[in-house]
Amino acid sequence: MYPHPDFVSLSIGKAGIKVLANTLHQALQDSPIKVGTVTICGTVNSGDPKYASDRIAEEYWNLHTNDNASYEVIY
Repeated sequence: MYPHPDFVSLSIGKAGIKVLANTLHQALQDSPIKVGTVTICGTVNSGDPKYASDRIAEEYWNLHTNDNASYEVIY
């Protein structure tokens, strides 16, 4: 989401995953197969409720059970 010069190799991989998920989501949107990503821009269980593992798990569940209108959740 926010590329940084110190993490170029990590950013390239994440960008590739995002493009792949978007492409597959569009190609498969009329099928029962769902493709999506959850991007967490913080440290899980760091004390910030936004990054609590239970809340993140809920987002994965919501992505799985929604009507396939969205392929991406960003924290």
